[in-house]
Amino acid sequence: MDTRIIHLFIKYLNEECTPDELNEVLFYLKNGKYQAEWDAVLSKDAEQMMCSDKQSALSKSEENSLYQRIERDLRNLNEDEETPLLTPERKVSLWIKYGKIAAILIVFGFGSFFYFKQHRSDTQQLAQTNDVSPGINSATLTLADGRKVILSAAANGKLAEQSGVNISKTAKGELIYEIKDNKTADKLKYNTLSTTKGEQYRIRLPDGSLVWLNAASSLKYPVSFNGNKERKVELNGEAYFEVAKNKAQPFLVTTNKQTVKVLGTHFNINAYPDEPATKTTLLEGSVQISSSSKVKTLKPGEQSALTDDKISIKEVNTEEGIAWKNGYFVFDNENIKSIMRKVSRWYNVEVVFEGDVAEKEIGGMISRYENISPVLELLKATKAINYKLEGKRVVIMPYKR
Repeated sequence: MDTRIIHLFIKYLNEECTPDELNEVLFYLKNGKYQAEWDAVLSKDAEQMMCSDKQSALSKSEENSLYQRIERDLRNLNEDEETPLLTPERKVSLWIKYGKIAAILIVFGFGSFFYFKQHRSDTQQLAQTNDVSPGINSATLTLADGRKVILSAAANGKLAEQSGVNISKTAKGELIYEIKDNKTADKLKYNTLSTTKGEQYRIRLPDGSLVWLNAASSLKYPVSFNGNKERKVELNGEAYFEVAKNKAQPFLVTTNKQTVKVLGTHFNINAYPDEPATKTTLLEGSVQISSSSKVKTLKPGEQSALTDDKISIKEVNTEEGIAWKNGYFVFDNENIKSIMRKVSRWYNVEVVFEGDVAEKEIGGMISRYENISPVLELLKATKAINYKLEGKRVVIMPYKR
């Protein structure tokens, strides 16, 4: 089990969560995530597993009171839709949700805590001598006049003003554009937000749309959308979009191979140049995907893959497509080379393959906020690979006992 999530759920029961932690917990409860961890916290299993967090099993009345509190907290967040609460009747294990995934799921799921408990001294020693920390919340903002701002080093508050638009950084690590004067807002000025390997960031665009930018990615956008027939941005890499609705002004995301057109919806685009396909995953609403010769429309729960100007569409588990945005790696029947591309971007490491590494399909999930060694150890536990960690270089080898 994910011990961080168990700690987080216990803090929620004790009403000790910070505002950010509360939002995270409610997101998990609303979407049915981490059911195994939630069940453990509501039972004596959590007391047995987490000796530092004593938690007795809840009585029926206490459990009912808890779900009433969850409903109240969700209402306080101004939720517009009915929420599928984790009532006792809906207790479905997390691994059923990812029913297709194989060996690594057992390790990432209920086995992970016991695995690390048995190997605590070895992993601690590894972390002390040779380990790589996860990525951070940072990016570089390039203004229209060429000035560059390193956001992790910038103070919170107003960063710049451009033609009637204020640009500021919040304490939560978000870049915000606010139009103060519509008459002077210049639609011809463009800014670029870019991340290197090991960085990610979130931005609120002038129209109120939210964008989460993954590692090794960039987003180019106008300082203001005023006066434009459409809201057009350019993406390299990967980003998750929550687009503000505006039927009169479509929102367009262009990559080097496709254009995504929406009026207002939630979707993810993975357009890294080293990936074999450009993938667009739709969570709600509708999007139109167009390449040089094809046009397709996605429905919620579908993912398009653009390869050699051919667009294929399939139903997917959307949690996989946006897992990075929520702080997790989720692998669904994925080969080791694809997995290591994600690991390389987030940990900013060089990955080298030696020997004939088996093309074994792997599934599972783990926090992106672990150091790299637990991630590699869990991949090794599937008997798919061996590895060597040499500073910022990871050597992947065929599995040997």
